[in-house]
Amino acid sequence: MRPIGAELAIYKFVLNGTLEIDRLGRVWRMPNAKTSSLIRCIPRRAEHMAQQGYLQVRVMENGKRIHAEAHRLVWLHFKGEIPPGLTVNHKNGHRSENQPDNLELATYSEQHEHAWRVLRNRRQDGERNPSAKLTEAKALTIRRMRENGATLREISEAVSVSIQQASRIARGDRWAYLG
Repeated sequence: MRPIGAELAIYKFVLNGTLEIDRLGRVWRMPNAKTSSLIRCIPRRAEHMAQQGYLQVRVMENGKRIHAEAHRLVWLHFKGEIPPGLTVNHKNGHRSENQPDNLELATYSEQHEHAWRVLRNRRQDGERNPSAKLTEAKALTIRRMRENGATLREISEAVSVSIQQASRIARGDRWAYLG
């Protein structure tokens, strides 16, 4: 994929010295004469955490805010353009670690497969998943109740989950690793 317009617009700030990308893949906003004398000589990080856990760089150009993902800027800076059909993948699975040696090109399907493999290695199933709303104990309770003949309505009221969720857990579609 060729750099998108926002990436190129922000990369111009790297080329003109307003932004700097260090060897660890961090993007810095460099001081300039327009800033107050107190902060004039202190570079500061230009990245901000975006909703999905990626670092994002934002700048103002002609009164408009533009933004791009930092890992794509780091790749562009150190390794060149991103070929069509490829994305920049984080080898270790940490979206905020943009060191050049932690980045690789991958197709969308390779990136999806890599994410699944890396996340499984970190064991983010069950309670370890940040999105989990139940505990293993409650999931096991749902399975035991169903095995003992309880209706899905009884289970959902006892454990405070929807009937659909109780059904998925009882069937083993959710919390499958519990057996």
